[in-house]
Amino acid sequence: MGREDRIAAFEASLVNVEVLPFDDATARIAGRINADLQNQGRIIGMPDVMIAAIALHHRLALVTGNVAHFEYVRALGHELGIDNWRDPATQDHPAWKPATFRLVADRARRLRACDCRTSGAMR
Repeated sequence: MGREDRIAAFEASLVNVEVLPFDDATARIAGRINADLQNQGRIIGMPDVMIAAIALHHRLALVTGNVAHFEYVRALGHELGIDNWRDPATQDHPAWKPATFRLVADRARRLRACDCRTSGAMR
């Protein structure tokens, strides 16, 4: 699959999802998270900082396969709900409704859709 095909597939996937905005309030949260992580010597990358900030701003739990990076955010004192979609024990959680919320982040370096499903019912 070439670059243009990946871009087209990503854009087509946006039709069926709610994309949560990265607005000024979310940017301020992300800035604080990033600064605090840097002060602790924990660099997780701006895309993950932005994803965490969006989830925090909207008071949504984050469902991810990259639990370690988001645990660093929670260790800063943020009440970020984190569920590992790779853990079979959590995959059948009743709060996981397929179309409830989906936070889609475009990782620019790979142009690959990161399906980070979120649900407000999970904390």
